[in-house]
Amino acid sequence: MLQNIKWFREISAKDAAIAGSKGCHLGELSNEGFNVPPGFIITTQAYFNFLKQNALIEKIGQKILETNEDNLEEVSNCSEQIKNWINNAMLDSFFEKEIKVSYMKLGEKKIAFATSAEEDFVAVRSSPTMEELLFSFTGEKNSSINVRGKDEVIQAVKQCWASLFNAKTIPIIKHNSIPISKIGNAVIIQKMINSEFSGTMFTINPETGDNLLIEIEIVHGLRIPLADNELSPDVYLIDKKTLKLAEDPKIAFQDWMLGRSDFGTEKLPVARNKRDKQKLLEKTILDLGRTARQVEQHYKKPQEIEFAMENNKLYIVQTRSIAYLRKKEPSKEEIPAANPEAMGQTMQEMAKKENTENLIQNQLIENPQPVIQPMPKNFDSFIDLTKLKYSMLPLGENEFNALVQEIAEKMETHENQAIKTLATSIKENKYNKQVLEVLIKDLFEIIEKEIK
Repeated sequence: MLQNIKWFREISAKDAAIAGSKGCHLGELSNEGFNVPPGFIITTQAYFNFLKQNALIEKIGQKILETNEDNLEEVSNCSEQIKNWINNAMLDSFFEKEIKVSYMKLGEKKIAFATSAEEDFVAVRSSPTMEELLFSFTGEKNSSINVRGKDEVIQAVKQCWASLFNAKTIPIIKHNSIPISKIGNAVIIQKMINSEFSGTMFTINPETGDNLLIEIEIVHGLRIPLADNELSPDVYLIDKKTLKLAEDPKIAFQDWMLGRSDFGTEKLPVARNKRDKQKLLEKTILDLGRTARQVEQHYKKPQEIEFAMENNKLYIVQTRSIAYLRKKEPSKEEIPAANPEAMGQTMQEMAKKENTENLIQNQLIENPQPVIQPMPKNFDSFIDLTKLKYSMLPLGENEFNALVQEIAEKMETHENQAIKTLATSIKENKYNKQVLEVLIKDLFEIIEKEIK
């Protein structure tokens, strides 16, 4: 039977095929007792059924096939055409009612012995099954916040489905010959927290790779301006073992925030007496650090955790494993004006600096030793044997997973950054065979070129 909707409590880490990466993490955290805003997931099965009912699978595939992936104008036109098809397509009436009924359940409130329901604010977010492959380097936004109203939710769901086919992912889909019927796109509909504060917790220092520290970044209001590098956050470093501040907090001035108003989401002023003050009390900050440590202990690897706070209550809205050190960018308000001396830098100097920064950004931090021994390049026989097993032997799901993870373990220390990236993605998608097949194919192609 087709399962259109799953509530978080019905989802675990093994359900990435129907809930996508983000969705299965939210279900996993909810079932482990972490405070996650309530919500449900429109499954990948429902998405595929929507495409089939509107005859869009072949139509989209053919459109991408006909598009020159190297022609930016063609790719842009292709993206717009596909998005229009999806946004203007009809949902099955029963399915649409399912979504609306589930949405109203999120707004239920008990008053004495009665229960009332109202249209509440929700976040509507895309959760694709191939997120690591399609979105890791595209920087695309595929979510809507402070959505209110049944019809508005339906339209936001379509927009999430359509966002999969943007001008950056279409070339990836075509280059890798990924069938449209293999790219699942679940949608998360989650009660929207009216954030007084929000931010990100890293259970490893994201710049240095120090796994003894937890870094917490906090802003007033929603965290979107933080993610977009429009605001500087308060930064708190916590000793992971003792759960005490490792150094004095760095307090950032903030005179505006992104928040909810009668007109939706907009910039709002921060009260004058709070603009240059520490965002949260030390006790609250240390409580955040304790929760971050618990999440890391559950996943057994460093985590990047997005959170929101309302009425001094912490809500986890997303978590993902950290695979790379990041490059620290100045916020827009910190970028200095151009000066003649800086403008006089030669192109060679700028290129050298950019290359150095890119190397730092792409260092793996799963095991941040100063020196990683590269795998020997002469492994033709291993690859041939693996290809033979993978393509010719009938493997059960457990055997397939074991073989693929064995490959990933050996490739994760390779000196080729592209190979390391794919190996990490393979480990992240352990239970998603559809994604693994694509990643393994890409891995073989890169290794074959490396050998040649």
